[in-house]
Amino acid sequence: MDDKLMSASGGQRPKRAGKISGNALCLLLLASIFLLCGSCEKDQITGLDLTNNYYLATFRYVLSISGNDATLCCPLGDIPGLLTINGRTFGDEYWWPSSQTAHHVYYEIPNIYGGEYVYRDTTDYTLIANGASYSGRIIRPGIPDMDMPEFDLGEDYSFSWTADPQPLYFRLNLYFLDEHPDRCIQLDGRKRSYTVDRAPWVGASWYIFNVLLESINYNDHGKDLLVIQSSGSVQNWVLPPE
Repeated sequence: MDDKLMSASGGQRPKRAGKISGNALCLLLLASIFLLCGSCEKDQITGLDLTNNYYLATFRYVLSISGNDATLCCPLGDIPGLLTINGRTFGDEYWWPSSQTAHHVYYEIPNIYGGEYVYRDTTDYTLIANGASYSGRIIRPGIPDMDMPEFDLGEDYSFSWTADPQPLYFRLNLYFLDEHPDRCIQLDGRKRSYTVDRAPWVGASWYIFNVLLESINYNDHGKDLLVIQSSGSVQNWVLPPE
């Protein structure tokens, strides 16, 4: 799923570095539409690239868990056998594609823990597909809680966050509302701060950008199955105080 289609989740209200006037609020609404359309410049990645859908070319199956919902990505035309999550088994009745691309088909499974508002800190899974069985356990990573200081147009912008339990990685998206390319950044799970270089707003009298952060854990079973558990994303608008 394209990161720009992800909304803030995890039970946290988005924070803003600065107050928003009526005119600025209108701009934010337009900017929200812009986020769906812009391109994204990717930083160099060490380890498995989780910034977008690049891993789909590497793994036959990808099971993505966010909140209490799951999506299973399979090769086009492939129908899995059984998926068991924390003792609940999902079979033929769930294998109706929710969407597909030229090469992949996606199956969505809601409320995997047994209820709309039921969550689990650990997820035990078994996927039976293509004549093989894959089992494991994955830990739900901590939801980032961002500290967004006041935005000074004359300086780089630094912010920090907490997340418990610590994830393997953070995925950070920066969306600029002008000609500057958006950025998709993968950070080590020990990271707790980031500094955005002021180059996009040098000389500007007013500027705004969006920060979206999520925690990610994953397990891989060779090249057959990748299991990703996300905290869900938390986003914040950054703009000067008025």
